[in-house]
Amino acid sequence: MSILVGKDTKLIIQGMTGKGGRVHARRIIDYGGNLIAGVTPGKGGTEVEGRPVYNTVAEAKAAHPEINASLILTPSSSVRSAGFEAVEAGIDTIVISTEWVPVRDTLDIVTAARKKGLTVIGPNTVGVISPGKGILGIMPGNIYGKGGHIGLVSRSGTLTHENSSNLTFAGYGISTSLGIGGDPIIGLNHKEALVLFRDDEETKLIVMIGERRGGACGKVHSRDEVSEADNRVHRRLQGAGGQEHGTCGSDSIRPRRDGGVQGRRALGGGRAHSEHPGPDT
Repeated sequence: MSILVGKDTKLIIQGMTGKGGRVHARRIIDYGGNLIAGVTPGKGGTEVEGRPVYNTVAEAKAAHPEINASLILTPSSSVRSAGFEAVEAGIDTIVISTEWVPVRDTLDIVTAARKKGLTVIGPNTVGVISPGKGILGIMPGNIYGKGGHIGLVSRSGTLTHENSSNLTFAGYGISTSLGIGGDPIIGLNHKEALVLFRDDEETKLIVMIGERRGGACGKVHSRDEVSEADNRVHRRLQGAGGQEHGTCGSDSIRPRRDGGVQGRRALGGGRAHSEHPGPDT
């Protein structure tokens, strides 16, 4: 098993005719991803890497009803329309890789998707990969290995790459590696990702990586619905250099009203902290 992405993931790339879209279409195909088509308004009838391009997501979905995922690589000014097209077409999993998306646009897309029971990942994300099974993102698949039992969820794209690579080359395997996005407002969050990993029998250990933004990581352990997943969490708190425990959100090392410190609370409950996950963890 895995979460969000697998062998049954059939994806489109919105913005596939752009430079970045072409590059990542080739990478996804080379990795073995099920790239069905692309969508770019005004480019319908053309092809990229042998895949047809449609003017709208609705047209692509009508021609290929098996499509269930979308990777959005449009400029930030076009993400709103691209996102709503994907939502209106009922695309189950929508990854917005683009950064600098206007906050209001993100809020509106995520709200519309949640009302329909759809999942939005990002913006500003490298996406999702279940090694050996499927890819829905812009990551270099070769550093993620061939699969395993460790789930990874991270705010930072760079740290998603780094830690997945470290685990792979240390001899471990990844079930699913998920970048939830580095923008202030995102779709799927740490808590929701842990719920998905909790219900995945293949995932035996979870690496959760925060960033200097928001306090979502520290709130996870107060949630009953992820208590079972908590027992599998290996916490890495990533912050500015020189901080003993790093941070999980920019407020993690500030005193709290209850007299504690969020960074210390996050390290409680027997959960480990390390500079790099590897053989010693």
